[in-house]
Amino acid sequence: GCFGGGGGGGHIPYSHASSRAIERCYQQGFQSVVVSTDKNRYTVYPLDGFQQNVSSSKRRLITRGLWFVVSQTAPPQPLSTQEGALLEDTVVSQPWTPETSSVALQGGRVVVSAAGGGFVML
Repeated sequence: GCFGGGGGGGHIPYSHASSRAIERCYQQGFQSVVVSTDKNRYTVYPLDGFQQNVSSSKRRLITRGLWFVVSQTAPPQPLSTQEGALLEDTVVSQPWTPETSSVALQGGRVVVSAAGGGFVML
């Protein structure tokens, strides 16, 4: 997984090292982990889905991104945790056939396996 903080400005990814530490915490079922940026330190609660600034105590929701939507006009955005988990479970539990396998997501969106590998959201 890859974690990022949400907020008024959208998804802000953690550094690779911080994301790995948070994912390890999540996978091992630990309550929290402290990570640092160039300006702040945060206590991250991956199982509860939020981070807290150590200095200001301000809380912000976080997202565990297993799957990302990539467009030509915007940076990658993670699917919601629930949608990512649904897609992950489906891909792991079923053999995927190029151009025929699919998963229906909320809002009428569908993810289909692409001919050259990967996935396309319709």
